[in-house]
Amino acid sequence: MLGPIKQPSPHWETIAGIALVEVSSAHVIAACSPGAEQLYGCVRKGLVGRPYGALFPAEAGARGAAERHLSVASAAGSTRIEEWRVRQDGVLFRFSGTLASMPSCAGGLPGFLETGHDSTAEYLTNQRLEQSERLLEQLLAAMPEAVLLMDRDGRVLLSNPSAHGTGLHPSATGTSDLANSLQIRRALRTGETLSLHAIELPHSRRRFDATISPLSNAAGQALVILRPSAGAAHAASSPETGGRVLEIQEAERRRLARDLHDETGQVLARLRTLLDGIAKAHGDEVAAPAIAALQEVARSIGEISHALRPAVLDDLGLIPALQWLRGRFAAGGLAVDVSYTGPDDRPPPELETAAYRIVQEALTNAARHARVEHAVVRVWLDDRVLGLQVEDQGHGFCPAEALAAGKVTGVAGMRDRALLLGGSFTVDSAAGEGTRIVVELPLSGEGAARR
Repeated sequence: MLGPIKQPSPHWETIAGIALVEVSSAHVIAACSPGAEQLYGCVRKGLVGRPYGALFPAEAGARGAAERHLSVASAAGSTRIEEWRVRQDGVLFRFSGTLASMPSCAGGLPGFLETGHDSTAEYLTNQRLEQSERLLEQLLAAMPEAVLLMDRDGRVLLSNPSAHGTGLHPSATGTSDLANSLQIRRALRTGETLSLHAIELPHSRRRFDATISPLSNAAGQALVILRPSAGAAHAASSPETGGRVLEIQEAERRRLARDLHDETGQVLARLRTLLDGIAKAHGDEVAAPAIAALQEVARSIGEISHALRPAVLDDLGLIPALQWLRGRFAAGGLAVDVSYTGPDDRPPPELETAAYRIVQEALTNAARHARVEHAVVRVWLDDRVLGLQVEDQGHGFCPAEALAAGKVTGVAGMRDRALLLGGSFTVDSAAGEGTRIVVELPLSGEGAARR
């Protein structure tokens, strides 16, 4: 004989989105709410009087899932349930809820009350996000560069295996010295991706090149990529050796930028396809937060890839690359005029790279320190040299004092690039009088530019 059947409590009619099922001491459904009727796809008469186990798929019923839940709830007072259930039409859905024992149920006898809802969309979203996280973890684990998520105080929140070689990992303690070395606060304040060269981390004798990209959807956090530096401090004194060092360094930047663009781009595209499927099946509001986070990751990776090595420099040459750079600074509030005098020929690639990096650093300094809204870049090419001049009318500084105090590593880096290629570097600046940087890089011994 089936357990007693009763009408649901009047207040159940007002509870939306939650399924309530009352189970008698005989383990039979004694009452249910409108939410339960909707959840299981049948009217009250189709539920009341059926065994509690009828709510479970056949496989779960065969394993005794219903009896096990009732036994645990009876002994412990309640039990949490996360499992698959079945509707009257045979369609499975993910159920999330609680089964609790009750001292008085149908007919005044002890029983149980189950409350829950359809959590299929949440479950599938979490499954796909976990898959996405595994894909990203595999990608990061395969990268030879150290990749870290850090806060403004220099604490490492996440890192990949390669980061352990730097001594930086989540168990390491953050310091203001580390945050200052990596200029994390500056990146967070400006919102711009920074490229640093030959920096020395606290308590480390090694020097690293670093790229710091702030995450706009995570307040006070930045993505940091570190690579062992092949900078001037480790180069021999001859221009030939110095040029070879820079060539190796730029080749590594080019490889990393390509890998970030191609390999990471494929992973992100796969993740976006998964999330679009979730949105189509369960509504945009379910997948929207994950899609927004994915877009932010893609933006940050794109920023890092371009900062490492803009493809336009290799494909089209120095002047188009400077025009592209001009647009990026314009978006940040610094208007840049770029002019070129010379033939249509392109200079040797190592000179294009050095010139681009010097202009990039000079404009970065102008945007951060000079407090100006306008800068001028002049480039010229003849049969002897590739020349460039970057000028602004900002606050200016004393170059000799700043270099001696080690306060302008950016200027030192520009100077080293020029000198390592056998070129000349001059900086003309004074407090309140603006800054003018002039560089001349000699063409190769062949004395000719390339088409």
